Amino acid sequence: MKVRHFVFAGMLILFGTFAGFGQSKPEEFKLTPMYQTEIGECEVRMRYLDDLVLTTKRDEMVIVVSHLGDKERKKFGARRLYNAKTYFLAGLKDLHRSAESVVTAEGERVEGDGYLDLFIRGKLELRVFVGKNNDLNVGDCAAQTKEDACYYPDERQFYPCKKN
Repeated sequence: MKVRHFVFAGMLILFGTFAGFGQSKPEEFKLTPMYQTEIGECEVRMRYLDDLVLTTKRDEMVIVVSHLGDKERKKFGARRLYNAKTYFLAGLKDLHRSAESVVTAEGERVEGDGYLDLFIRGKLELRVFVGKNNDLNVGDCAAQTKEDACYYPDERQFYPCKKN
């Protein structure tokens, strides 16, 4: 009898999780005022990036500015910009955004950790802090190793999985 209750409770939890999936309204996650994600907040970062991609009209200009932190190698600024632009263009399928609608630029070096600023309609909407000499992770948050993170073909279009 106890097993049946446990299974029933598990099914209710599972159904409740999926029943609410996809039903949230975009305005519930409006990105005003500007939000910033800290290093290590992968799931939060992906939620805000996904929301930006999904709620920004295809013809609206997106500007991404990369700021390197103290003593970071220059190549990471370009790699972060590449990942951000590629994610807006192809990270979520069937959005068909033009390459001209995403503009990238390298900003000034900053003290502390590097970050990306994302502007929509000329307004700073999201600041994503990135660990020293790390790529902007827009892939699997649960991956423990680079091999895990690069397992799926879609992940191979982003650094560090992308072959130079």
